[in-house]
Amino acid sequence: MTAIRAEAPGDAAAIRRVLEAAFGRPEEAVVGHALFTPVTIDGAAVVGMGLGPLAVAPAHQRRGIGARLVRHGLERLRATPCSFVVVLGHPS
Repeated sequence: MTAIRAEAPGDAAAIRRVLEAAFGRPEEAVVGHALFTPVTIDGAAVVGMGLGPLAVAPAHQRRGIGARLVRHGLERLRATPCSFVVVLGHPS
């Protein structure tokens, strides 16, 4: 089973490659990446996150990796003041 870890310094190029591969560009160097970014809704004081992009290299898709990345991210957020997560991206 592939390990899930937080992004580390030096990962930017590999993350860029997996995003390009997942969305139809050159091949990947890492398997997957999920980005959670702070958001506000209508200027409210509540703390929330936006999930997106979520990408898995094409050669590794349909194996549950994306779902594992989301679950792992949500587990980490449960230990924070984050009160909601919105998903950014195509509805399907």
